[in-house]
Amino acid sequence: MEFKTIAGEPYYWINQEILRNARTGEIKKNISEAEAIAVAHQNMIDGLEVIQVERITSTGDHHEYRSGPLPAYVISYKTPENIRAYVSTADGTFRTLRHRDWRWFDFLWMTHTMDYEGRDDFNNIFPSWIDYCS
Repeated sequence: MEFKTIAGEPYYWINQEILRNARTGEIKKNISEAEAIAVAHQNMIDGLEVIQVERITSTGDHHEYRSGPLPAYVISYKTPENIRAYVSTADGTFRTLRHRDWRWFDFLWMTHTMDYEGRDDFNNIFPSWIDYCS
Protein backbone atom coordinates (compact mmCIF):
# COMPACT_ATOMS: atom_id res chain seq x y z
CA MET A 1 0.00 0.00 0.00
CA GLU A 2 1.25 3.46 -0.87
CA PHE A 3 -0.08 6.78 0.32
CA LYS A 4 -0.21 9.57 -2.27
CA THR A 5 -1.67 13.01 -2.68
CA ILE A 6 -3.29 13.87 -6.00
CA ALA A 7 -4.41 17.48 -6.50
CA GLY A 8 -4.62 18.00 -2.73
CA GLU A 9 -6.67 14.84 -2.05
CA PRO A 10 -5.19 11.89 -0.11
CA TYR A 11 -5.35 8.44 -1.71
CA TYR A 12 -4.20 4.91 -1.01
CA TRP A 13 -2.69 3.01 -3.94
CA ILE A 14 -3.42 -0.60 -3.02
CA ASN A 15 -1.69 -3.63 -4.60
CA GLN A 16 -0.66 -1.48 -7.55
CA GLU A 17 -4.19 -1.60 -8.96
CA ILE A 18 -6.74 0.14 -6.72
CA LEU A 19 -6.81 3.87 -6.02
CA ARG A 20 -8.95 4.58 -2.95
CA ASN A 21 -9.77 8.00 -1.55
CA ALA A 22 -8.32 8.10 1.98
CA ARG A 23 -11.10 10.37 3.28
CA THR A 24 -14.22 8.88 1.71
CA GLY A 25 -13.11 5.32 0.97
CA GLU A 26 -14.40 5.60 -2.60
CA ILE A 27 -12.53 3.78 -5.34
CA LYS A 28 -11.30 6.02 -8.12
CA LYS A 29 -11.05 4.40 -11.56
CA ASN A 30 -8.79 7.00 -13.20
CA ILE A 31 -7.57 10.47 -12.41
CA SER A 32 -9.06 13.37 -14.33
CA GLU A 33 -7.31 15.67 -16.78
CA ALA A 34 -7.32 18.47 -14.19
CA GLU A 35 -5.74 16.16 -11.60
CA ALA A 36 -3.06 15.11 -14.11
CA ILE A 37 -2.22 18.77 -14.73
CA ALA A 38 -1.97 19.33 -10.96
CA VAL A 39 0.39 16.34 -10.61
CA ALA A 40 2.55 17.60 -13.49
CA HIS A 41 2.54 21.11 -12.02
CA GLN A 42 3.98 19.76 -8.74
CA ASN A 43 6.92 18.29 -10.68
CA MET A 44 7.59 21.11 -13.15
CA ILE A 45 9.09 24.57 -12.77
CA ASP A 46 6.65 27.40 -12.18
CA GLY A 47 5.41 29.54 -15.02
CA LEU A 48 5.04 26.93 -17.77
CA GLU A 49 1.93 27.29 -19.90
CA VAL A 50 -0.03 24.14 -20.76
CA ILE A 51 -1.01 24.13 -24.43
CA GLN A 52 -2.49 20.64 -24.77
CA VAL A 53 -3.49 17.62 -22.72
CA GLU A 54 -4.01 14.26 -24.39
CA ARG A 55 -4.91 10.84 -22.99
CA ILE A 56 -2.97 8.06 -24.72
CA THR A 57 -3.83 4.37 -24.57
CA SER A 58 -1.13 2.93 -26.85
CA THR A 59 2.35 3.74 -28.12
CA GLY A 60 4.58 2.32 -30.81
CA ASP A 61 8.17 1.10 -30.55
CA HIS A 62 9.47 4.55 -31.48
CA HIS A 63 7.23 6.63 -29.23
CA GLU A 64 9.05 8.70 -26.62
CA TYR A 65 6.94 7.07 -23.88
CA ARG A 66 7.54 3.49 -24.99
CA SER A 67 7.37 0.95 -22.15
CA GLY A 68 5.55 3.40 -19.89
CA PRO A 69 2.36 2.32 -18.11
CA LEU A 70 -0.79 3.08 -20.08
CA PRO A 71 -3.18 4.81 -20.25
CA ALA A 72 -1.42 8.08 -19.47
CA TYR A 73 -1.93 11.79 -19.87
CA VAL A 74 0.51 13.76 -22.01
CA ILE A 75 0.73 17.36 -20.88
CA SER A 76 2.40 19.57 -23.49
CA TYR A 77 3.89 22.94 -22.57
CA LYS A 78 4.49 26.06 -24.64
CA THR A 79 8.31 26.14 -24.67
CA PRO A 80 11.02 26.16 -27.34
CA GLU A 81 12.13 22.76 -25.99
CA ASN A 82 8.71 21.20 -26.71
CA ILE A 83 8.41 19.85 -23.16
CA ARG A 84 5.94 17.04 -22.43
CA ALA A 85 5.12 15.48 -19.07
CA TYR A 86 3.59 12.02 -18.72
CA VAL A 87 1.24 11.15 -15.84
CA SER A 88 -0.32 7.73 -15.23
CA THR A 89 -4.13 7.79 -15.28
CA ALA A 90 -4.35 4.76 -12.98
CA ASP A 91 -2.49 6.10 -9.96
CA GLY A 92 -1.63 9.73 -10.72
CA THR A 93 2.12 9.13 -10.73
CA PHE A 94 4.37 11.56 -12.59
CA ARG A 95 6.12 9.14 -14.93
CA THR A 96 8.56 11.06 -17.09
CA LEU A 97 9.51 14.26 -18.82
CA ARG A 98 10.52 14.54 -22.47
CA HIS A 99 12.02 17.50 -24.31
CA ARG A 100 13.90 18.35 -27.49
CA ASP A 101 17.38 17.49 -26.14
CA TRP A 102 16.16 14.12 -24.82
CA ARG A 103 14.71 13.32 -28.25
CA TRP A 104 18.09 14.06 -29.89
CA PHE A 105 19.79 11.84 -27.32
CA ASP A 106 17.29 9.06 -27.99
CA PHE A 107 17.97 9.26 -31.73
CA LEU A 108 21.74 9.22 -31.23
CA TRP A 109 21.43 6.34 -28.75
CA MET A 110 19.47 4.36 -31.36
CA THR A 111 22.23 4.90 -33.93
CA HIS A 112 24.88 3.99 -31.35
CA THR A 113 23.23 0.69 -30.40
CA MET A 114 22.10 0.07 -33.99
CA ASP A 115 18.77 -1.10 -32.60
CA TYR A 116 16.34 0.62 -34.92
CA GLU A 117 13.27 -1.14 -33.52
CA GLY A 118 13.31 -0.88 -29.73
CA ARG A 119 16.48 1.21 -29.20
CA ASP A 120 17.68 -0.71 -26.15
CA ASP A 121 19.04 -4.01 -27.48
CA PHE A 122 22.78 -4.28 -28.12
CA ASN A 123 22.34 -7.87 -29.31
CA ASN A 124 21.33 -7.25 -32.87
CA ILE A 125 22.49 -8.89 -36.07
CA PHE A 126 24.82 -6.16 -37.37
CA PRO A 127 27.47 -6.18 -34.58
CA SER A 128 27.39 -10.01 -34.54
CA TRP A 129 27.99 -10.08 -38.27
CA ILE A 130 31.00 -7.72 -37.91
CA ASP A 131 32.46 -9.91 -35.15
CA TYR A 132 31.99 -12.98 -37.32
CA CYS A 133 33.81 -11.41 -40.29
CA SER A 134 36.83 -10.20 -38.33
